[in-house]
Amino acid sequence: MKKLIYFLGFIVIFAACEDVIDVNLESGPPQVVVDAWLTNEEKPQEIKLTLSQDYLNSSIAEGIDNAAV
Repeated sequence: MKKLIYFLGFIVIFAACEDVIDVNLESGPPQVVVDAWLTNEEKPQEIKLTLSQDYLNSSIAEGIDNAAV
């Protein structure tokens, strides 16, 4: 009986610690994002330029083609 009371108390404590928070983030103008890892090796370096996107947007970022770096 004592174990059952502890178990139920444990469940009530951890079930009550859940709060849903809705964050309304403002959307701003897209910024240029540079993604690169530059080394001193004698091989082609890869630099990716994309446009930033909203924080909660999980789609692939829009790339920038034919940029002069």
